[in-house]
Amino acid sequence: MRVGMLATFQNMNNEYTDAEVYAWELKAALAAETLGFDALWTVEHHFNGYQMNTDTLRFLSFIAGATKSIELGAGCVVLPWHNPIRVVEDAIALDYYSGGRLSLGIARGAGKEEFEGMRADMNVSRQVFIEYAEMILEALETGVAQYEGEYLKQPKVTIRPGPFKTFKNRTYCGAVSPESMDIMAKLGVGMLITPNKPWDIVAQDMTVYGDAFRKYWGTEPVPTQFTGWVFVDENEERAREEGRKWIKAYWSTVLNHYGFNDPNKFKGVKGYEHYQKGAEEAAQIKAEALADSFCDFHFYGTPEQVYVKLSDVQKKIGARAFNGVFRYAGMPFAEGDRNLDLFVRKVMPELRKIPEPVRFGKELEVARHSDSHTGASA
Repeated sequence: MRVGMLATFQNMNNEYTDAEVYAWELKAALAAETLGFDALWTVEHHFNGYQMNTDTLRFLSFIAGATKSIELGAGCVVLPWHNPIRVVEDAIALDYYSGGRLSLGIARGAGKEEFEGMRADMNVSRQVFIEYAEMILEALETGVAQYEGEYLKQPKVTIRPGPFKTFKNRTYCGAVSPESMDIMAKLGVGMLITPNKPWDIVAQDMTVYGDAFRKYWGTEPVPTQFTGWVFVDENEERAREEGRKWIKAYWSTVLNHYGFNDPNKFKGVKGYEHYQKGAEEAAQIKAEALADSFCDFHFYGTPEQVYVKLSDVQKKIGARAFNGVFRYAGMPFAEGDRNLDLFVRKVMPELRKIPEPVRFGKELEVARHSDSHTGASA
């Protein structure tokens, strides 16, 4: 099993200056390869301190120049906020900078304020995402971008420099709603799972996704990667108390950013019916009970307890990699250092002994679906 680090740059409540948060995240990110991590991933967010990296490919280009072998994960580029041609060009350029180390994650986005700030319409984001993704995925393989869709009308252009290796089996998508499983399978991308529901339900989603992937491609799906917020301590009582405290504090930042307990955030927005239903259900549950449930999706405890839960989740969803977050929600920098160090010394070596899932059947074809440039909707 591969183990990565996820850099989030969180400063939601301004416990520190943005410069102080950036200094810690950059220090950790630049040390990830030396510490033995297989991958460094990062995320895209805008306009508040929820997570302050605004451009995944730009940040990873910086990391590429300071590292030699670590996988560079963009998790994710939120497509409705970008020019899709620039995504293709920037991804290929980063692949050149890094010698082919990029794993590209793409997503649709769900932050209302971010869509408003980017002047993007949430109501059409699903179809925009599909059209952009279809063009980007084909262009990354062929070096030619063209598309005639409802929202994307791209005349034929040749990308230079052209791709020098395939992106198949290293392109992923962050998705939440059950409706997205078929879309992602049809695109031929792997799944990036950020836990927001019980892992047994996630496993059911992965079954739906896997069945659809086999239907479209005649092969096993790209093995899943999953993310989680980690708190590990040798003292079991402290691990439980402090772990739950910090993970609950992180959950509070999620609610403040997305409004997953506020149905009005998603009311009447096309394509976000699943989010509205979830927010309506969450609004009926006591805040403390919601926070307790969220804690259970993540990874706190002694080194052995964290390893056991991570191993269990890996088996349930057939994951090839875990990417952990080690400082969040205003956690003191020294605590983040201690948490990261203990995970590296006591948990990561054991996780890496877990065999990766094996794929069967033929490899994905380099060329995407024959209708991928026609605007066909998933």
